[in-house]
Amino acid sequence: MVWTPEIDRDATQPLYRQLVDQLAADIRGGQLKAGTRLPPQRDLAHRLAISIGAVTHAYMVAEQQGLVVPTVGRGTYVADSDDYGDIIDLSINVGPINDRALRAHLHDILRGKALRGQHLDYQPVTGAPADRQVAAAWLMRTARFDAVDWQRLCICSGGQNALAITMAADMRAGDILLCDALTYPGVRTIADQLAIRLHPIAMDHMGTCPDALDRAAQRSGARHAYILPTLHNPTGRTMDMDRRQSILTVARRRNLMLFEADLYGPYAPPSAPPPLYQLAPDRCYYLSSLSKTLSPALRTGYILAPDAAAFDRLAATVRALHHSPSGLLAACASHLLASGAADALLAQAVAELANRHQIAERLLPTQRAASASAAPHLWIESTRPTQSVTALAAERILVSGSDAFAIGDSMVTTGIRICLGAAPSQSVLAAALQRIAPKLANPYATALV
Repeated sequence: MVWTPEIDRDATQPLYRQLVDQLAADIRGGQLKAGTRLPPQRDLAHRLAISIGAVTHAYMVAEQQGLVVPTVGRGTYVADSDDYGDIIDLSINVGPINDRALRAHLHDILRGKALRGQHLDYQPVTGAPADRQVAAAWLMRTARFDAVDWQRLCICSGGQNALAITMAADMRAGDILLCDALTYPGVRTIADQLAIRLHPIAMDHMGTCPDALDRAAQRSGARHAYILPTLHNPTGRTMDMDRRQSILTVARRRNLMLFEADLYGPYAPPSAPPPLYQLAPDRCYYLSSLSKTLSPALRTGYILAPDAAAFDRLAATVRALHHSPSGLLAACASHLLASGAADALLAQAVAELANRHQIAERLLPTQRAASASAAPHLWIESTRPTQSVTALAAERILVSGSDAFAIGDSMVTTGIRICLGAAPSQSVLAAALQRIAPKLANPYATALV
C-alpha cells in the first residue's frame, strides 16, 4: 500500500509530530501491518507538499519510538510488533496529577454547583473580572508574588496559547526573539507561524547567561527574549536572585522586553526567588498555566502585561484570534482555585513528585537525579542523546533528546529529558527507571545537570 497521511496545515502541532502520531495510529489500527514499507522520504514530502526535513525528522522520531526500522539501501519498514500498549511514555512533561480527585471536583462543577449563568455566554475578551481576580490570587499563593494586579491579567487557553498571543501582540514578522540554546520546543512552532526569527543564547548551570544575552541583543538588534528562570524546561535549572538581577540589567541596557514563562513555578520551593515580573514588571510579560499543575484538560493559561498599553494589545490579539476564553473552562478553573481544591491538588502533586525524585535518586544514583531540581522532569547530560533515545525506545520507553529542544545548531550541552510526572504510578516509574539505568551507562550518559 502507499501510505498517505493527512496533514492539517492550520494546526499548531508541528508537521513532523502529525506524521508520527498518524503513523502510530495507523499501526495500532491495523492499517499498516508489520513489514510494510513506508514511502521514501523525498516521495512522501513531494506528495504532501511539505519539506523533506519534516519527513526526515518524523521518520527519525518514529524509529526512536520503535515504530519503524530503517534498512540501508532498502527503505523504512513498520516494526515487527503486535503490541504497542506497553510503551511507557516519559516524554510528556506534566505533573503527577491526581486524576481521581480532579474528576470528583469537575463532576460537581458540571452538575451546576459552581456554574454561574454568565459562564454559559460569550466571555469578556480577556476573561470575566471575577475569574481574573481568582487567578491573580492563585499566582500570589503559588508563584511567590507579593502582589498581582488582576486588571493586567489576561486569561487564555494554556501556556502555548499564552506565548502565541504574547508574541503576536508584541512582535512583527521578521523580528528576532532571543532564547536559550535549549528551550521549550513550542516556541519554534509559534515563531515559524509568525515569521519570527529565533536567536540562541548560551546557557550555564543557572540557565541564560547574561553576558551572552547582552552580546546577542547588541549584535542582532533584538528587542525581545524568551526566558525560563525557574525550573527550566528541559534542564530543570533555576536562576538565583543575582542572576535574575543580571538578566534584568541587560534587559534595561538593551531595551529588551522579556517573555517570562513560569509554568513550573508552583513546584519550586518557597525559598526560590520571585518571578522576574515582580522585580521589573515594566520589562516583562509573565506567562503561566494550570496544565502542568492541575490538568492539561483545563486549557487555562494566564498572561500578565507590563502596562495598560500592552494589555490592550493582548486583548486585541485575543479578539482577533479566538474572540474570548471559554466560559465553561473558566468556571472549572475558578472553582478549583477559589474553593481550595487546587491548593490541595498541588500539594499532593508536590509530595508525589518528591517521592518520585527519591525513586530516581535510588535507581539513577550516578546521575544524582533527586538533588537536581524540584521540576517534574530530569535532565541527564549525554554525549550521544539520539542513540540513548533510540536505545530506550527499543525498551519501549519514550524520552526526549536534546535535538527536540535545540535552537539551530548551537547546543552547548546535549542530553535527554525524563519526565517523572508522566508515569501513571510510582511502580511504573520505578520499573521504567530500572530499565533506563543500564542505557545511561557508558557510552551514553555522564552526569545530571
